[in-house]
Amino acid sequence: MDKAQKNKQIIEQAYENFVEKKPASKSPGIKQQQQLNLLKNNFKHKINQLLSQTPEKKFRLQATIKKNYFIN
Repeated sequence: MDKAQKNKQIIEQAYENFVEKKPASKSPGIKQQQQLNLLKNNFKHKINQLLSQTPEKKFRLQATIKKNYFIN
């Protein structure tokens, strides 16, 4: 398995946890599907940042992701 496939697998697995554990919206004006798409894009952006950072920044981003998305 090459690095891109491994990263994709990590993202997909983490996203499953993220979608199941993220609290419901506090802004009822946004349709749920639109909001899920926004959350998904934000999450993928955070994961991509995480995978491309130096070890020090990676550690801080991991903490942010765990705090905001309830991922262990």
